[in-house]
Amino acid sequence: MNTAEVDQYFTGLRRGFERGMVETEAELAKLTGTESRFKVLSAEEMFTAEEIAGEEARCAAVLAQDAARERITNLHGEKAARAFDAFRVLDASEFASASDCEPAWQVRGVIPSAGTGLHPGPSGTLKSFAELELAACIHRGVPFHGREVRKGRAVIVCAEGARGYKRRLRAYAKHHNVPLSDLPAVIPAAPNLFEPTQITALIEQLKLSGGATYVCLDTKWRCSPGADENSANDQLIVLGSMDRIARELGCFCMAVTHTGRDASKGARGSSSQYAAVDVELTQERTGEHCTLRVSKMKDSDDGAAYMFKAVRVDLGRNAHDEPESSLVLEPAEPDPAVTVRAKGPNERAIIDYVKASGETRFAKEALIDDVQESLKGKGTNVRRDNLKRALEKLTGSFFEESDGELTVRPGIVHDNAGWLDNE
Repeated sequence: MNTAEVDQYFTGLRRGFERGMVETEAELAKLTGTESRFKVLSAEEMFTAEEIAGEEARCAAVLAQDAARERITNLHGEKAARAFDAFRVLDASEFASASDCEPAWQVRGVIPSAGTGLHPGPSGTLKSFAELELAACIHRGVPFHGREVRKGRAVIVCAEGARGYKRRLRAYAKHHNVPLSDLPAVIPAAPNLFEPTQITALIEQLKLSGGATYVCLDTKWRCSPGADENSANDQLIVLGSMDRIARELGCFCMAVTHTGRDASKGARGSSSQYAAVDVELTQERTGEHCTLRVSKMKDSDDGAAYMFKAVRVDLGRNAHDEPESSLVLEPAEPDPAVTVRAKGPNERAIIDYVKASGETRFAKEALIDDVQESLKGKGTNVRRDNLKRALEKLTGSFFEESDGELTVRPGIVHDNAGWLDNE
């Protein structure tokens, strides 16, 4: 009965008694039509036999759970009891009908609310700048390349190049006209992911500073001295530390890392890393453009690609009267006139070799020989004539030719397997 109904009931009761119309509440109930609504029921009328049996079974199950938890606590302590709570068995109907079937996102389609990830790419592909863009969008609550963002708190563990990172933050603030206080927090030191005690210290510092929803470790190699990148056992410890950061803070933990000689194989080191993380973002660069691709997304779609253009921001002059500047990434759309899509494995092999070399100029005949030798080292034999035909198809689009020398065209964007069509 709500407040209005209660007032109406007692007002009617008083008036009825005053006028002599009723002598009991039962008579008033009949008069007002509320007899059936306010009828007092016995326990037998309230519950059916099936409902009573079901309630008794539920009570017995709860008591059994409490008794089992108490036994485990007495035998093994509270840590084991928490594990007991985590291992609760759910019926399929209870589990699958939950409202969290759709992943919760910090950056929709790119960064989930929790979990771990790797961000590999060759040196010089602007991975750290892309991470600053991601972290700043989360920290500010603004869209990332048009993708919806949930505002959170981002912290960047700057394990290398702290001095240069100061310039990056200042450049970002100037370019976007925002105060530095609006940008992600920074830890200018390298915690060792191979040492559990250091991870405990890192987590406590983050909790004391206000927590985090996104933690970027830049780079994983700097944050794991003593760990063998090629050892699955060592990487299990390193990635386990990242998982612990994510779990105890309720955040997403991303680690910037490098690719090996073959960039197509992802992060260098043990192949177990790829399977262990929830997200992998791979990156490549051509000239002033770089492309960030979602190469793995657990429980959702991957393959989306985001192109950025690097813009240089002038920061004035330093204390030695020398000019200072840094880069900022801006969302960009691919220009069909400068976008090269490799057609066939031979064209792709040439482009991949050129990108891995880091060079921009090549002698035509020598390039064919080098690509052929590179493929042989990987167990693939390709005829020289086939590579020559592939190179001719790339000349004019990917390369410019002059006097038998090839130069990679400036501003060329390499779209391997149609990444940029997969939005």
